[in-house]
Amino acid sequence: MAEKIHFFRNMSIRNKLLSYFFLIIAMISIFVFLPIYMKTLSILRSSTQQQAIDAVIQTSTALDNTLNSICYMADFISYSTEIQSILTEKLDAPYESYDDVPPSYFSTAERVLITNYSSNKLNTINIFADNGMIFEVPNRIPTFDSHEISVIKELAESDSGRISWHFLRDGELCLLKEIRNITTTRNLGALTISVKKKYLDSSINQSFISGKGNLVILDLYGNYICGKAYAPDLYRSLSVLDSSSSSFSNIEYEGSPFLVTANALPDKGLVVYGLISEDALYGQLNQLFRWAASFVAAMTGVVSFVVIFFSNSLIRPLHNMANSMDIAAKGDFTVSLPIESDDEIGQLSRHFNSMVQKVNSLIDNVYKKELLYKDAEFKMLQAQINPHFIYNVLDTISWTVQLNGMPEISKMASALSRLMRISINKNQNITLKEELSCVQDYLLIQKIRYQDKISAVIDVDDRLNDLVIPKLILEPIVENAVVHGLEGKVGTGLILVRGELSEDTVIFTIKDNGIGITQKRLEEIWISHSKSNSTHTGLGFLNVHSRIQYIYGTDYGLDIKSQPNSGTTVTIQIPYISLPDQRKNE
Repeated sequence: MAEKIHFFRNMSIRNKLLSYFFLIIAMISIFVFLPIYMKTLSILRSSTQQQAIDAVIQTSTALDNTLNSICYMADFISYSTEIQSILTEKLDAPYESYDDVPPSYFSTAERVLITNYSSNKLNTINIFADNGMIFEVPNRIPTFDSHEISVIKELAESDSGRISWHFLRDGELCLLKEIRNITTTRNLGALTISVKKKYLDSSINQSFISGKGNLVILDLYGNYICGKAYAPDLYRSLSVLDSSSSSFSNIEYEGSPFLVTANALPDKGLVVYGLISEDALYGQLNQLFRWAASFVAAMTGVVSFVVIFFSNSLIRPLHNMANSMDIAAKGDFTVSLPIESDDEIGQLSRHFNSMVQKVNSLIDNVYKKELLYKDAEFKMLQAQINPHFIYNVLDTISWTVQLNGMPEISKMASALSRLMRISINKNQNITLKEELSCVQDYLLIQKIRYQDKISAVIDVDDRLNDLVIPKLILEPIVENAVVHGLEGKVGTGLILVRGELSEDTVIFTIKDNGIGITQKRLEEIWISHSKSNSTHTGLGFLNVHSRIQYIYGTDYGLDIKSQPNSGTTVTIQIPYISLPDQRKNE
């Protein structure tokens, strides 16, 4: 045994390759067909089950949407002012017969019902009022007898105004809803809407998985509603299965095995079943297996010949390539392979040489670019102007223009200087008193700029002076009000800044009487969310909103209400936090 192992180790790579190949061929010939078949069967079954589950869920969703549209119709009819008015009329003195109902009531009620009626979808829409009135569309003469009406009213009343689905008149699917007075909640009657089976059939695809499966819809008691029709004994078998959309069951029908999945719509009283015949699903699998076996046998002979013929020409260049790759892996990118042919091995060698050259070049270029970048960054830092120098210059300008009798320019320079000090301050939190000073400085600049065109009122609870807030959450909103609300306004613009304490929440209100914002623009603002929309400060509504929510959580933030030509109101809510100890140490 040891001699055989030693002999095998001393064989040439060519002979080893041939030995391994024939061994693999022998193993494939004995063991591969059955595992392939079983694996293919497993994959096909799993894929089919998932497709079936998805198809049933999609059908359930489509059916649910279809029935929901009828629910919306029922709500519209129930809460219609015309229907409410008619059903409330003479509620305490019921009509004794159908003929006693005034014609004007018929025309009004029928107009509401006909507006919602569709002959493609519905059989009838009925209202059975507690005051004795009965309306039916498209029939003007009621088709329900007194016993049926009594049952319908009892069922509707038992659901306390909620929509429910029942199967009346030989399995006809009907919506039932108790109509209540929207003011007093007093019961006014019952509404029924019956759905055509043909419409339900048209809302779903009865077959799926390339026609191998079919869909059928039953009620919770196993009664057939729509979809593919089968014998009643199959419906009984389906009704006892698990209606979870993630499960799969096996049943026998007419001597053939079926795979079944289901999804229930409990609020509609329906279950959607997907059935797939295993014979139809797996019938061609054996034929495919025989074809694959023949193909593998033929390819084995061809590949054997190719391996024997080309093994010598492949081993040597592959060996050289492996050695070169080892050298490159150790960091030597000057290695190069000789190009001895134009076949795949030659192309691989050529691509390897090209790759090594590019890697070597990239390393050199990236290193040099990094040095240039660092140098440019250093020069950029050297070229930056110290912000302290800017506001010191502004202070100097303020004193100079004040000495030369220009107080307005002095005020603007001083206000701008204070604004810059706040902006470049490293502290991210300031007191409300400091924030309001920032707002007043901004308003001072704008009042000097626009003179009497802009006026402002600041009304803030004195208890909030020491409130710690994120820097620049009020000033950007005030700036937006001036720039986007008041600059384009004809006449005097007014800004009101109010701050009040409500329990543990601080509420700021910034209101202007400017040109306002359209609903479309408001939607665009909220859709953009974290993007800044301010063209002046770079801190738009949503920048402030995002910062507040990042600091305090999603329970706080901004709310915007506006109408064109009616001004804009921005409400800011943050928690009440007094001046912390760490603020004193900043």
